[in-house]
Order: sequence, then C-alpha cells, then structure tokens
Amino acid sequence: MSGATTHARIEATVRAVFERLSDVQRWDEWFALHGGWPDGAPTALTEGTQFRQRVTILGASDVVLWTVERLDAPVHVTLAGKGSWGGRARTSFDCRPDGAATRIDVEVDLHAPGPGLLTRRAARVFANDIGHSLQRLDALLRADDVDAVVAPPVPDGTKHMAAIVRLGRRLAPELQVDTDRVTREVDKRNEAHRG
Repeated sequence: MSGATTHARIEATVRAVFERLSDVQRWDEWFALHGGWPDGAPTALTEGTQFRQRVTILGASDVVLWTVERLDAPVHVTLAGKGSWGGRARTSFDCRPDGAATRIDVEVDLHAPGPGLLTRRAARVFANDIGHSLQRLDALLRADDVDAVVAPPVPDGTKHMAAIVRLGRRLAPELQVDTDRVTREVDKRNEAHRG
C-alpha cells in the first residue's frame, strides 16, 4: 500500500464545497481523473453506495468499482475502490472551515500488483491529479458566485455575451468557457424576465 496526500483552500463554505464534491453528476466538470460512468452516474452518495467509474492514471484507463465507505456530510467522505487490474484504492476527503473558506485534505492509498515503486509513483500522480481537480473545483465554485452576481437578466444576450465570457475567463482562467452553455443561461434568464 502506498499513500500520498494533498490539500487545497477553496473560497467557499464547507457546505457549498461538500455539495459540489458529492454531486457525482457534475464530476466531469472538475474531477481530472474522471473518464465517465460505464453504468451511469449514481444519483447520490450514501454510505454503502456502489458505482463504477472510468478513471485514467499514468495514461492507463480502468474501470473502478467504488464503495462509499464512510460519509459524514458535510465534512468527510471515504471511497474504497477495486480496479479490474487487481488494484485497490482508498481516497478520503476531509473538509473543514478555514476562515470564510474551506480547507480540503485528501488522502490517497493505493495497492497495485507489480513493483512497489510503480505503486508509489501512481499514488503521487493520483494525489497530484486530485490537487489539480480541487483547483478546478475552486474555480467552479467561484464561477457559481459570479453567476449569482450576474443573475439579473441581461438585455440582448448576444450583444453582452463577449463581456460575460471575458468576465468568466478573468475570474477562472483555468476553466474552458462553454459559450453554448452561457448562451443558453442568458436566453433562459431573459425569457424568465419577459414572462
């Protein structure tokens, strides 16, 4: 078994962070290791929930059967996984207040067949990828805050689209802006304002 840890400070409340962290339907937006749901995404995480997820690490893709081993919302979740290649993983996320923000500590334990050196390297890469994922999670939560600020209807959505996209890129440069999604949101808000 080889372990690695990482942490991040996210500019949102513990509850907001945990809600996004446990919303598996949106993992594709921020979780770098996530490669899809072979059997469809689970509807919710509860202790004992099992789901299969495609993950990619060190360029190798595998389907992992995860079990929610422990869930103490909104502060802790532990996932235990078994890969088809015989590997096992345990990943724990701990959230705690850090001023007005949240600190997330992530602990990764991997056991893989083969040389221990490869397992240690995989654990470090896994933790590093989760660290990058947490940065993306922070950016998404910041974008959600901006979304709340920009919530009033935007007159002539197409005219102001470039300004909205520029604002999103400035506040969260690591995100790729989905202009189609922005357009749909602007149109939806304008329609709601007219109705």
